Amino acid sequence: MLRWHEELAEALLGQDAGDEALALLAEVRPVAERLGRTTVLLGCDRAHALCLAAEGRTDEAAELLTRTAESFGRAGLPLERGGR
Repeated sequence: MLRWHEELAEALLGQDAGDEALALLAEVRPVAERLGRTTVLLGCDRAHALCLAAEGRTDEAAELLTRTAESFGRAGLPLERGGR
């Protein structure tokens, strides 16, 4: 199964539809939690951090992105982590 919700949220954010991106993330997160989809939750965290940055909440965004990158690394997903 492919994860795509976080990419859609990021695309919405890129089109100045931040409210729609946040609404999508709010819809996806509880389902991902219920199903134990940890990598989907990490993708949601990454997209949420970008929403925070777009709102000017850059310190919060940086902290969340750092935690998310570390979690992607522990999950064995170097591409999502942003490294090798």
